[in-house]
Amino acid sequence: MFEDQSAAMSLEEVMAEGVFSPTERAIPSIPFSTSAHWVKVELTCEQPRQVTFDLDYPLIDEVNWFHVRDGKPLKEVSGGKNRQSGESLASARGFHLELS
Repeated sequence: MFEDQSAAMSLEEVMAEGVFSPTERAIPSIPFSTSAHWVKVELTCEQPRQVTFDLDYPLIDEVNWFHVRDGKPLKEVSGGKNRQSGESLASARGFHLELS
């Protein structure tokens, strides 16, 4: 995880800085703040499959999902109560993203 207190860093800046620290919690707790909180998840799949991420908190102002493979961004999906998204990931329960 990484807290960007400026809330201004881009994906490229965060990736170049190597700023992520591991968390020991299975379900991390991110406090209310004006910071941008980045969470990095690394997946290794031996066989192709669909992976689903759910963020069950619909009151988040902004959420951006980045699918990165081999250091290159493949897909970005944005949502949140303060954003309109071209590809909707919001539901009544929270945010849902499918990766394949």
